Amino acid sequence: GVANRIEAYRLARQKGWL
Repeated sequence: GVANRIEAYRLARQKGWL
């Protein structure tokens, strides 16, 4: 989306990378 940084962060959290 427009906030790629936030999406990447949320995606990482969702995948359990963080």
